[in-house]
Amino acid sequence: MAKGINLSYITPVMKNEEKVIDLKKEETDKATEEWKQALILYVVGESPTIAVMERYIALQVNTVSKPKVYYHNDGYFLVRFDNMDDKNEVLYSEPHFLNNRPIIVKVWSPEFDFNKEVLQTIPIWSMDSLSRINSGLGEALYADECTTKVDRISFARVLIEMDVARELPRKLKVEDPNGRRKETKWQPKVDASKTGDVKVLEEQVAAPREETWKQNPSKAARKIASKSQNIGTKEKVEWRSLVWTNFGAPKWLFTMYLAVKGRLATKDRLAKWGIIKVLTFPLCQLMNEDHDHIFFQCAYETKVWRSILHKQGITRSAMNWTNEIQWAIQYMKGRSNMTFVCRIAMANTIYHTWLERNTRIFQQKQQSVSSLIRHIIHEIHGRGIRYPRIATRLHNLNTYP
Repeated sequence: MAKGINLSYITPVMKNEEKVIDLKKEETDKATEEWKQALILYVVGESPTIAVMERYIALQVNTVSKPKVYYHNDGYFLVRFDNMDDKNEVLYSEPHFLNNRPIIVKVWSPEFDFNKEVLQTIPIWSMDSLSRINSGLGEALYADECTTKVDRISFARVLIEMDVARELPRKLKVEDPNGRRKETKWQPKVDASKTGDVKVLEEQVAAPREETWKQNPSKAARKIASKSQNIGTKEKVEWRSLVWTNFGAPKWLFTMYLAVKGRLATKDRLAKWGIIKVLTFPLCQLMNEDHDHIFFQCAYETKVWRSILHKQGITRSAMNWTNEIQWAIQYMKGRSNMTFVCRIAMANTIYHTWLERNTRIFQQKQQSVSSLIRHIIHEIHGRGIRYPRIATRLHNLNTYP
């Protein structure tokens, strides 16, 4: 392997007659600092190349320096920006899609549990910590070039001198500065060109993870078996027909799905994370932004939603989000032409509400209520014309305000 930085031997500590790799806080803090301007991107249902992702990121941010894009073997990307402005521009812009596939964007942090949210946590290491870990196996000589330059994040490859006369350990016990003890596995490859009692081994050490450090080579098979066992056993959600039995565009449905799950990055959520302090909702400039106010308690959005419903022959006042969803579940169930059009209209209204909010924040552009209603109706017709069965129902939406 191409030679990178030299490593040193750091004597492991013994705890309860076990060899434990004791990581130091200053070392992990240093590694964390290097990744604070990083985002996690996962393309749902597709595995694009690094070059494709680099081109996509370049279209999202106008920057002189090029963000560094890393690919992890588990199928996600880690994008490290040079400054927080570029990072926030991607994070808080409108929903991202690549080849009509939604992109899940997450902020990386040491406490972020990627396994629960999307896939699994991001590995980090510093060269000092890498020396400590590998000293639990033998005398670490050096890391390879990709590990040194951090061109690869799935694992670290190092060269270690070991006594092969002894049984080779298959995993290491690593303890982080918070006292959490994890296990990391490694895959040795003996260099047959060496002779004698001591041979040089090339090994891949799984990167220490802040939350989940264990790696299981049969994880994919285990997931398939788990899904097979759970088919038909999970309770179906009440709102499934609003999203999945909907003729709307994929980006409408993805935004609606995030809204139903309460996962849109509203200002009240961002304030809890300490990202922003000003919570004023940009569409009305009167109240603080939260999920209920956006859908559809704001005076601006109440007019839009009431008008869209009225043009379908529905006269009612908008309620808070929970009650509105419950009403939609009951009113829009079934497979009639009316319910199909209603579901399309709701998905499109939610999408354009969120889009208008983002446009005002990031582009300082805005449109009137009547303009937004015309835009929504135009897109509903453009989408619905593909489905002849609902063409007659769309006739009720042929007038503009």
